[in-house]
Amino acid sequence: MLVPGRGCAVIDGGIPAWSPELSGHVVKQAVQPITRGVQHFSIPLTPAERSRLAADGRLLISYETTQNQVQALDLRLSR
Repeated sequence: MLVPGRGCAVIDGGIPAWSPELSGHVVKQAVQPITRGVQHFSIPLTPAERSRLAADGRLLISYETTQNQVQALDLRLSR
């Protein structure tokens, strides 16, 4: 989960090094193996983390297939 921040265009002073924590924008992260079927997964948040995300947070979900293909979803969190 991350909070949007400043831009990353060249005119913003250069492209930041995103890895491993997206230039300080990551609020919390977790790794969970998945299989077929319905699964439920939660990431516990502290009150401070919840407040930070409530302002304008986003959820970034990415996964890698067994064929080494990557899919990513960037979702705006709703209230």
